[in-house]
Amino acid sequence: AAAAVLAERRYGVELYSAARIALDAGPDEREAAENDLTRQLRSVPLDPTDPDCEAVIAASRRLALARQVHTDLVRDARTARSRPLVRLLRMGRRHAWPRYFDIDDPTLVAPADVPAG
Repeated sequence: AAAAVLAERRYGVELYSAARIALDAGPDEREAAENDLTRQLRSVPLDPTDPDCEAVIAASRRLALARQVHTDLVRDARTARSRPLVRLLRMGRRHAWPRYFDIDDPTLVAPADVPAG
């Protein structure tokens, strides 16, 4: 949503379209839409003093943290379901196997955040 606001105010139709597609995507289409939006955002120069850009950068950092937590939980759930006692008692048979959400690294950085090197 922050990317849609930023695109609407500053960067035009292509970024706005990618943001709307990501917002409206169904569960099966979400990974591809999020990856496309991330690629679009990386091609845009972000000014950390602009409140709209700051909101997008903050959202990308929260998304990176959420992705890491989700990946850890999926890994732990898969490990627990493969234990012999859990398999013997069929504790996970009613639930689908947890799935990883495979997206590009969503962390965006402003030019001031990039280390000199």
